[in-house]
Amino acid sequence: MRKIYTTLLLLLVITSTQLAQKQNLTLYDFSFIEHYTCISDKALYPYGGEISRNVYGRKILVFDLDVVFFDVDFILIADFWGARFYSSANFSNAKFPNADFSNAKFFSNVDFSYAQFDSVAEFKNTEFVSVSFCNAEFLFTAEFSSAKFSSIADFFCCKFKKNAIFDDCNFGTLLNFEQANFIESIDFRRTKFDSVKTLYLYRMTYPKGKLLFYWDQFKGDYDLKIKLSNEILPKNLSATDSTKEHYRRIETIYHGLRDNFLAQGNKESADAVMYELGWQKEEIIGSFWQKLYGWLFGYGYKAWRFVVLLIIPIVVLFAFVWWHFYEPYVFNMVGKNGENGTTNKTSLRKTKALNVPLIYKVWHVLYFSASVLLGIRWKQEWSCVPEKTPLYKNYFLWVVTFQYLLGLGLYITFAVLIKSNQFQFIKGLFGF
Repeated sequence: MRKIYTTLLLLLVITSTQLAQKQNLTLYDFSFIEHYTCISDKALYPYGGEISRNVYGRKILVFDLDVVFFDVDFILIADFWGARFYSSANFSNAKFPNADFSNAKFFSNVDFSYAQFDSVAEFKNTEFVSVSFCNAEFLFTAEFSSAKFSSIADFFCCKFKKNAIFDDCNFGTLLNFEQANFIESIDFRRTKFDSVKTLYLYRMTYPKGKLLFYWDQFKGDYDLKIKLSNEILPKNLSATDSTKEHYRRIETIYHGLRDNFLAQGNKESADAVMYELGWQKEEIIGSFWQKLYGWLFGYGYKAWRFVVLLIIPIVVLFAFVWWHFYEPYVFNMVGKNGENGTTNKTSLRKTKALNVPLIYKVWHVLYFSASVLLGIRWKQEWSCVPEKTPLYKNYFLWVVTFQYLLGLGLYITFAVLIKSNQFQFIKGLFGF
């Protein structure tokens, strides 16, 4: 009786499919009664499909033409292990109590939008060209280990209620996680993003500190990866308002990533995130001052640029001044002949008479210049210049005062413009 019922059911499906269209395999609003592989070999593919037995010794499904499983309710298990889809496949609105697409290969577009996976969703070692999981819901573990996405992977507004595993997964050129919701932690540390050129992350939600990845995976090298999709950007705004809104939404993404790293205690990566936000601002708004800020200060997150491009040149510039106008006096004050910090005619004559190596003199003027500018290892006696000495007449104290005040200005500039999280404690001590 059961065989008769199954046969009649299959005849109904095949007949309705043939009448509906001669090009696509369509199962619309159809509920499988049992594990669908009990259906005979040719039942699911009346238009040239076949069964292959050469994949790991298992029988697999092969679909030569378009297949549509729209709104299908798989009652028990959907076993597409190793299946081959040579044309497009539509699983939108389908319900999967248990789905296994491991080792399957999709050679064209596949749509899982609004699909619901009630148990473990197995996509291990699956190969996609372009796939959409828009608004899909994974109620249990989503297993994408070693999956390959050669072009587009769209997880827009996708919900992951349990773990999502992407170990050794290789994403293609476009990856969309906009408005995706991860209830538990998500680990991308073993995921490959090398081929990703466009990454959508706007309003992606996850527990703070539980998004595990290396910033090198997301950051742009020569071009920015993190962007906004056109669907997210508001319409009917003026050019100025649209630019501001664009940057505001990009800023939301980066602040979330920064807070995630800070919750993990990773200040270095948090700074790297904010540096790229400064790059985003320069690209979106296009301000000259923002570009200059990035060049001189690394948008506030590369303090070494402040040292290399401002402090060191100023130290060298004033060292030249001290060398050209005051070298004998500076050497006498800093060197062994002037340990007490005073200058007299006898010690000055001794200094000139000594056969001192050039490198030794250069070191002394550099040391003196840095001491004045930064206010470190400065001896009070160096300021005590008698009025009737050559130093006083040559405006020595004026030059010292000017360089010292310039150094104070650099300290203030550093406190205001350097935003690195690694200096927050020090800046806090001085009330910044």
